[in-house]
Amino acid sequence: MSHPVKHNTQTFSREIIDLILQRSTIELFEAYGVAVAPIAGSKRERQHTIPPSHLIGTMHLSAASYHGELLLAVAPATLERTQSGARGSRDMDDWVLELSNQLAGRIKNRLVRYRVSVQVSFTPTAKESAGDVSLAGLPALEYVFRTLKDDLYVTLSRGFELARPTMDCEPNVADEGDVILF
Repeated sequence: MSHPVKHNTQTFSREIIDLILQRSTIELFEAYGVAVAPIAGSKRERQHTIPPSHLIGTMHLSAASYHGELLLAVAPATLERTQSGARGSRDMDDWVLELSNQLAGRIKNRLVRYRVSVQVSFTPTAKESAGDVSLAGLPALEYVFRTLKDDLYVTLSRGFELARPTMDCEPNVADEGDVILF
């Protein structure tokens, strides 16, 4: 007889959010041929300053009882390595928004596994630079990733970090004598 496995603690929730954001970011940039790695100790309340040269894209994430803004800040050189066909600042603005959208989609798809249904909506424009972003006083989780040449930043703010993902599943284990099809 199998018993449901249930976890619903704040520590478990925070660890899941951390892992989902980090893995989603690593895989997104890996898909475009750019290796990124999280900087140890970077997943804490907002303490880092995003360099003013970074281009920023944001996406709004919302669920039943919480919402947040996902911010992706990337250096122009890293954006160029991910998308060699972009020319001019307008193309780079569009590209950082596209990467933000793809990152939000990856996060959304992973959260579904934990029974967290998230809607992703577009934030109208890319920020010209990090200086245009005002998150002062808002709770935010910030993740810093290192590439070979620079850092990139992923921030989740405005309450989404309080989400409570729940692992609620029954293990699907075969009993003796069951047929397992491959």
